[in-house]
Amino acid sequence: MDPGSFEIDNYMLTELAVEMNSEDVADRICVTLVLGRFGKGPGVLEILKQIISNDPVAKVRSEARSAYAKLKNRIEQSLVETMKIQSDESPLRIDQERCWHYLRHRNPIYRIEAVLQILRLRDAVCLPLIIERLGQEKDAWVVATLVRAVGQLGHSADLELILPFLSWHDHPRVISNTIDSIALINSVRAPALIEPFLESRNSRVLASAARGLYRTDREKALRKLRDMAQSPQGSVQASAVYALTLLEDRDSESILREMLRSEPSERLKKKIVAHLDKIAGRRATKTV
Repeated sequence: MDPGSFEIDNYMLTELAVEMNSEDVADRICVTLVLGRFGKGPGVLEILKQIISNDPVAKVRSEARSAYAKLKNRIEQSLVETMKIQSDESPLRIDQERCWHYLRHRNPIYRIEAVLQILRLRDAVCLPLIIERLGQEKDAWVVATLVRAVGQLGHSADLELILPFLSWHDHPRVISNTIDSIALINSVRAPALIEPFLESRNSRVLASAARGLYRTDREKALRKLRDMAQSPQGSVQASAVYALTLLEDRDSESILREMLRSEPSERLKKKIVAHLDKIAGRRATKTV
């Protein structure tokens, strides 16, 4: 069935909400599949976001993440056009009034998209608005995106603004993005702030900590990532692959090749092979 020929109405959303609270894992997975295939707007994205954040079963969260990505890809262009924060004036600039409107929107998906548009434009003119919103925001996903923006657009003087988010222990996404931002801001305090998170029990936080230490203690960072790559837990391996593909050096490539020899899951194998092929192609182009 073509997703365009079917629409989830309010009645169906009510019914799906009931199924989302079902004790049967299969029912909850079915909900994520329906939402991902037939959902059409930011409201459905927000529902999937809640499932990713709150469902206790990893399989359900994984299916919800996949559904979220598919739906986001499907509606992203229309969402960007609807809430475009870039003015049509010449020279191009961010419309700060419109930007602030969406940073305060009641739907968190719009708030996230507003920050992502700012990051795509790489315009620090909105940094004061981001910092102001960060002081008010309660949604963990939005907080994580705002913290990421401070890291990409801010300076060492902004470090103190994001340090409290290292204590959001119930929200690994927030901690992970805070670590990434501390590393980007590149304060001399960064290693001491990041290193304790090498003992985290969350794979995403672990990967961010290892990548964050890479600049100042390359050996320790790679040692942690190699340990993660050899973990029997698929989620830990996946986080290691994500971090290693961002480093792009000979040692990280070596760890990825070791992972291939240990026969990882098909999904991870495809990611590793695609990354190594991309690097090989880039090197071949340089030698031509």
